[in-house]
Amino acid sequence: VVQRPALGAAPGEVARLQQRLPDAGRATFRWLVEELLPGDRVAVLAWNGELVLLQDFSRDRRAAGEALERAASGRVEAGRWPSRYASEEQPSTLADALGSGLAAPADATLVDVLPLLAGALRGVAGRKNLLLLGDDLPRPGGPDDDGAFARAEQALNEANVAVYAVGLIGRGRQEGADRLARVTGGESFYRAASVLDPLRAVARQTSGYYLLGVALPAEDAAGGYHPLLVRTRDPQLRVRARTGFAAGGGEG
Repeated sequence: VVQRPALGAAPGEVARLQQRLPDAGRATFRWLVEELLPGDRVAVLAWNGELVLLQDFSRDRRAAGEALERAASGRVEAGRWPSRYASEEQPSTLADALGSGLAAPADATLVDVLPLLAGALRGVAGRKNLLLLGDDLPRPGGPDDDGAFARAEQALNEANVAVYAVGLIGRGRQEGADRLARVTGGESFYRAASVLDPLRAVARQTSGYYLLGVALPAEDAAGGYHPLLVRTRDPQLRVRARTGFAAGGGEG
C-alpha cells in the first residue's frame, strides 16, 4: 500500500514525502523486477483518503512495478488495471472484495480501513506480507485510536497478515507503524538511507517461516483472542511472530 500525504500533515512532512515517493517507487520497481522470488504474487494499492486497487495479485512483476510507480507519482486512477489472477486459475480476491476502490469517511485513516483489507486478504492462502510505503500511521492515543488499532490488529492476525512499514518522512519513530508491525509479527523501518535496504530485509525475513499449531483446552476453543509468546531453546536464535491469535475462526 502506497500512502500519499495525509490530510492535516505538517507542510514540511508533506514536502519530504512528495519528494521521496517517486524515488521510492522507482527503487521498489527495480526490486520487484530483479529480486522478487519467482513464486511470489504482488498486489498494489494506494491510500489517499480512499483505498484504491491499482493491481490485483499477480506474478507479473513489471505490471506490479508500473502500478507502484503510478501510485508513488500520484497518478492514482482506479479500475484501469484488472487482476492477472484469471490466467493463473486463481480467484480475483482483492478486485472482487474491494472493487476498484474503497471510499472512506472524510476523517478516516488507513488504520480504519485495514480491517476491510484484511478481510479481503483472508481468501489468499498462506502467510501474507502487507508493505506500507510512505507516511507513518496515525499515533495511537486519540478518542477512538486504541479501538481502531485493536480492530486492525485482530483482523490482520485473523487473516494471517504481517505488517512491514517503510517510513519516508525521516521521523525518529513511527509509533503507529511500530505497534501494528510488532503485533502482527512484522517490522517497521524509518531510518533507512535507501528504500532498497528495508525491502531486502523484508525479503530475507520472509523467505521461510514455520507454521505453528496450538492445542487449546475445550473451554477456550469456542472463540476469542489469545495472546501468544514464542521462545527458542537456543537464545542465540532470533524469531519473529505475531503476539496472539483468534480461536474459532480465521487462518493459522
